[in-house]
Amino acid sequence: MVKNITSFNEFDSLINGGKPSPSITLTVFRFPVHRTDPYNYVSILFSSIAGQDFISSMEFCKVGIDEQSEIAQKYDVRDTLACKVFKNGNEVGGL
Repeated sequence: MVKNITSFNEFDSLINGGKPSPSITLTVFRFPVHRTDPYNYVSILFSSIAGQDFISSMEFCKVGIDEQSEIAQKYDVRDTLACKVFKNGNEVGGL
C-alpha cells in the first residue's frame, strides 16, 4: 500500500524514525503531480511494488508536489518522476 503524505510534519516524522513498525528500515517517496498521477506508468509500477509481501522492510509513500511544495523545495524535487529513499533521516538514494 502507498501512503499519501499530507503535511511536512508527517513527512519529517517518517524520515526521522516515526515508522509504523520497527521492521521498516527504508522509506521510499515519490513526488507526483496529482492531476496527472492516475495516468502515469510510474504510479502504477510504484503501487504494484508497494503491494508485494516480500517488501516488508520498506514503506512506500507519495507526496503530491502541488499540495506539499515546501517538501519539494527542501529536497530539490524538480521532476514528477522523482523518487527518493530515506534511512534514519538521511537520503540514501533516489532517481
